[in-house]
Amino acid sequence: MKKLIAVILILASSVVSAKAYEGRPTLGLGIGFTVDPETFLIGGKFDFPLAYGFSLGPLVQIGLSDDEQLYGFSGNIKYTISIPEAPKVLPSLEAGAGVLVSDQNDDTETSFLIVLGGGLDYMITDHFGLGGHVYANPAPGPGEDFFVSFLFGVNIRL
Repeated sequence: MKKLIAVILILASSVVSAKAYEGRPTLGLGIGFTVDPETFLIGGKFDFPLAYGFSLGPLVQIGLSDDEQLYGFSGNIKYTISIPEAPKVLPSLEAGAGVLVSDQNDDTETSFLIVLGGGLDYMITDHFGLGGHVYANPAPGPGEDFFVSFLFGVNIRL
């Protein structure tokens, strides 16, 4: 009986978590920087909600400097953690895969890209928020081997 009650409570908390996330698509736009190589970063993402705090969507990272450009395109799955005591605070974890195009001194190389990251968003209103995310980007292949990106920006819930 105790196990059944525990399972019911876990399922109920999952439903509460999904409800707190509100299940609306979110557009994110931001700027930041990458480390190794050092570039100015422009980024964008679109999170389409699935269920229970999970969402799926593309992430675009464009790193620009005087002698190098990085273009990362990935499909990410994201889990947003619900905090019932602070429903406007939305920590998240992300993972994804895609393609990285690295252009250094007119030498262009393409690599497989893995994206692992997390972040924290704060919803100021029901439709507008601010956030910061950090991504580890291992890219096995002939191009960049690994870079870290920091992205800060706005979130617009549609």
